[in-house]
Amino acid sequence: MIKAWIAFASVAISALTVMSAHAYEPERAKSNYGNELARCAAYLTIAEGCIENTDPGKAAGDSLRSAAVAAYAMAVTSSGEDVAAARVQLEINEISELIENQCANIAVAIRKYHDDCAQAIGDPETRYQYWLAKEDEEE
Repeated sequence: MIKAWIAFASVAISALTVMSAHAYEPERAKSNYGNELARCAAYLTIAEGCIENTDPGKAAGDSLRSAAVAAYAMAVTSSGEDVAAARVQLEINEISELIENQCANIAVAIRKYHDDCAQAIGDPETRYQYWLAKEDEEE
């Protein structure tokens, strides 16, 4: 009987946890996606600067610069010029702190941001759908 009660309680707690999860509203998803794009613009700008410092004029730097510009333009579309600019500046500060203001540590930022940014810029609809489907736990 006790085992049955424990099993029932476990199922009930799991059901309550699932019921408290909610998908993001479209405005929140759009805001989070815009913030992610600003983060990507910041990350790509820093990465481009690091490449330019070590190997000026190479195609890799140009490619990163183009991607940063694209991410920023998408962030502006998503959240407006002022908000996007403020977010990018905040993210530049955060990423600079993450890599301890040293390009030698750029691998830390690459590991953290590359995959999400590649999808956010390269496949915006899928990434926006990710934010729409993302769930939050209510507290």
